[in-house]
Amino acid sequence: MTRHSKIVSPVLILDLISGDDELEVQEDVALEHLPESVLQDVVRISRWLVEYGRNQDFMNVYYQIRSSQLDRSIKGLKEHFRKSSSSSGVPYSPAIPNKRKDTPTKKPVKRP
Repeated sequence: MTRHSKIVSPVLILDLISGDDELEVQEDVALEHLPESVLQDVVRISRWLVEYGRNQDFMNVYYQIRSSQLDRSIKGLKEHFRKSSSSSGVPYSPAIPNKRKDTPTKKPVKRP
């Protein structure tokens, strides 16, 4: 399981949470934590362990591996933000959306 688990790249995380709903065509971004064949093996083994082994300790192992990968993904995102803000000189916060230069602003109405 550890061999096949992958961290999620910071760019992919940002693409998934960008919230750019204005685009007409949304691309489905594939988020694959485990290859499909490995995932099917994990499902098969876990069903067998629950049914015949009457033991759910394997869930703790799964939890530890997945939480480790999640932690590494978040640390990678944090590092990505740190590098991005240090190169631009402006601190970046995902909570504060960047204003686009191509976004039209509302012009004041001239009254006669």
